[in-house]
Amino acid sequence: MPREHGKPDSARMTGGFINCPVCGCPNRASDHVCSFCAEPMGKGESVGGRIRDAVETLKWRYKLKSPQAARGVARRYAGGLATALLALALIGLGGWFLVTAVSTSAFSEFLIGALFALYGGYALIHILRRG
Repeated sequence: MPREHGKPDSARMTGGFINCPVCGCPNRASDHVCSFCAEPMGKGESVGGRIRDAVETLKWRYKLKSPQAARGVARRYAGGLATALLALALIGLGGWFLVTAVSTSAFSEFLIGALFALYGGYALIHILRRG
């Protein structure tokens, strides 16, 4: 789609060619002016684009250095601690069911105890591997 003359837009690269920002005519990447309308090709990034990139970079640097980032790490460790405590409680509950199953010879309690203990062990191993 042709642009209005005198209102340059950013040049777009397609294949090995650059489309003129004014008329849209494809030109070689080494050309400095358009071969159709003789307008400058404007290969560099616009000032607005560079400012936008700089602001975005500064915003992310601020977010990473902010105290909220440290709180995110603390929350992750708190969640891991809560999961580890829950896993230990499941292992203890499973052990209690297993002892009860041995003393009363109840197969259903043995299965319940084994499931609790296995799931608690799995959760604990997962938390310890994550570190």
